[in-house]
Order: sequence, then structure tokens, then C-alpha cells
Amino acid sequence: MKRSSALIAIVVLSGLTTACSETATGLPLPASTPTSTIPESGGPFSGTPEPPATSEEVIPPGPLKDVEQCSLLTPTEINDLHAGTPKSERLNNARACRFTEGKGFVVSFAIFDEAGLTEILAASPPTPVPTVGRHKAVWNMRGGDTCAVSIELTKTSRVDFQGTDDRGSPQRGCDLAMNLARLVEPKLP
Repeated sequence: MKRSSALIAIVVLSGLTTACSETATGLPLPASTPTSTIPESGGPFSGTPEPPATSEEVIPPGPLKDVEQCSLLTPTEINDLHAGTPKSERLNNARACRFTEGKGFVVSFAIFDEAGLTEILAASPPTPVPTVGRHKAVWNMRGGDTCAVSIELTKTSRVDFQGTDDRGSPQRGCDLAMNLARLVEPKLP
């Protein structure tokens, strides 16, 4: 019993030392990320359905309703991602632009024309981050090791940016998601 208490103390102290490092980068992650109860089916945006609007609720369309999602990146920006050819998809209630050919990672973003930051369904609760450009933003963990950064367009619309590291690093997933968010954000209304 004393040995396990000592081991726990070492782990806690080691975590505190790491958490206080001045060289830490990326988004802060909780000491332990909860495991998802959402079934995984092969990548970002799978298994995260948005709740349907009720018949009484009238949601104005988002400001990007007429924008083709992958057009938010220039050919040069797409090339600089080193993630392969983008694929436009309709997933759940979103229009997604997915990049699945990166070496060791997958990134994607999706436009939710009728779902704001309060309607995020994920494995962990959304946590505010400093604004991304001029937009309010939150981050959270989605199923597995996928990290998401969500940017508010209006109270009823948002864009989610997701990153997944093939080696299972949640921190790298968050860095990938944030880098993609910073790349697209200046083009958002």
C-alpha cells in the first residue's frame, strides 16, 4: 500500500512539474482525457450527430451557407498542409473538408450552418480558449485521440477544426486542429 502511494505521489509531482514548464506549447489538456462513449467509425466527424431543430425553432442559416467548404483554403495553403487532396463531404449536419493523406495525421474542418457552440456533442465538455483571430473559440476531445477547436460564427453556427495524430498524441491533435483553425479563421465572417 505504501509503495502505490509513493508511486502516485511521483506521478502527481511529475505532472505538476510538466504542467508548470515555460516551454509548453499547444492547447492545455486535462490530466486525463475521458474515454468516449461515442462509437468510433473511422475518423473525424463520425459518431457526433447534431441534435435536429425542433419544428417550433426557427434557426437562421449560417453566414457560410452558400460557401463550398474546401474553397476556404487556397491551393497553396492546401499544399502547405502536406495532408493530401481535400475531400468535400456531408457528415451529420455539417459540410466537411477532410484531409486523410497526411503522414501520421488527419485534419478536417466542418461548417455547421445551424448549430452553435452550445450544441457541441463530444467526449469532453467544451473548454474556452483565447479567441482565434477575432472569433470566440472552444476546444474539446472527440472520440479517441481527436481534438477539436470550434469557432463561433453566430450563436447558431460554427466551424469545427479537428486533428488526429496517428500515434495517439492528444496534444499533437490539438496543435493540428489549432493550426488549421488559424489558417482558415481570417476568411470567416
